[in-house]
Amino acid sequence: MGKEGEEGTIPMLAIKDAHSKVVYDMVVTEKGVNSYMVNRVVQSLDLLGHKRIILKSDQEPAIVALCNEVKVKWGGDIIPERSIVKDSSGNGMIESGIRTLNGQICTMMSSLAEHYGEIGSNHICIAWLVEHAAFLCTMFGIGRDGKEPYKLLKGKSWHGVVYEFGEGVQFKPIRPKGRYKLDDKVISGIFLGIGRKTGEYLLGTITGVYRARDVYRRAVQERWDRAYLDSMVGTPWNMVPVAEDPDPIPRVGPCLLYTSDAADDL
Repeated sequence: MGKEGEEGTIPMLAIKDAHSKVVYDMVVTEKGVNSYMVNRVVQSLDLLGHKRIILKSDQEPAIVALCNEVKVKWGGDIIPERSIVKDSSGNGMIESGIRTLNGQICTMMSSLAEHYGEIGSNHICIAWLVEHAAFLCTMFGIGRDGKEPYKLLKGKSWHGVVYEFGEGVQFKPIRPKGRYKLDDKVISGIFLGIGRKTGEYLLGTITGVYRARDVYRRAVQERWDRAYLDSMVGTPWNMVPVAEDPDPIPRVGPCLLYTSDAADDL
């Protein structure tokens, strides 16, 4: 989000499937190859369900290195493809994906600002906002064929309940094995998104980010507590941190991977 080198730029990696138009978006923890980013890309490819794909990216060394490591780690077959340098005309779908995601992110940032006041790009909730923006585009974005990307992928629409991003709610954390139901407590948290694989809610608290199936709305006047939002900890790469200081976010530009199952025709 933003141009590389600009102050406040949020580093992102976006993935778009050419067949279903499903998108994923995530904050980049560091440029190049690292286990977290490799695992996230592999997980995204697994959820798309393809066994053989063309993986298209630009020629930046860091993204090429990441794609090469993903090719080694992923269980399916990958045919790498690189876009021509400075040839945006050949990347229409990629450019469209970036515009759609940036538009959704800006809309959500504006909504947060209405409720909480200005939110800086280095706020801990931004990494979650980026991922939830891609979730919303996938579940509810309508294409030219009148269908959502999720429906094209799964054959049916998604009908889950979504709360407004950043909204204060109450929830019951998923109970670890061995605990009695009487031990369950309803606690306060911030709605940060929904897991794509399990459909579980992701809730931020002052001790970390937790998963839940049971979420309850609070009274309108209790939903937007800036002090609680600022005290929240936990990132997608470190949901329940041991240390209080969150991991620093590096300042690099956005990049995007493009997947296609067209390789199945070869």
